[in-house]
Amino acid sequence: MTIREASFIYGTKEFSTSVGDSITTVVLQLYGEYKDIYFIALQTLNNRFDWFQIVPGAIIRYLPKSAFSDIDEVVS
Repeated sequence: MTIREASFIYGTKEFSTSVGDSITTVVLQLYGEYKDIYFIALQTLNNRFDWFQIVPGAIIRYLPKSAFSDIDEVVS
């Protein structure tokens, strides 16, 4: 299953960013560890260009951690 397919099956959740957040800090807050698949999923589900300095209060869509066990194909 792809990331997009997982988003339809599992649904997405929303996370509101804080001052100083970047894609790295968001991945750590949401998933507690760094894995490439988490970065790819956030970039696939959110059409953003400010990943290294996200505006405070921005809403980021993400997959629950349990969804990643079923993802076997990474396509953006």
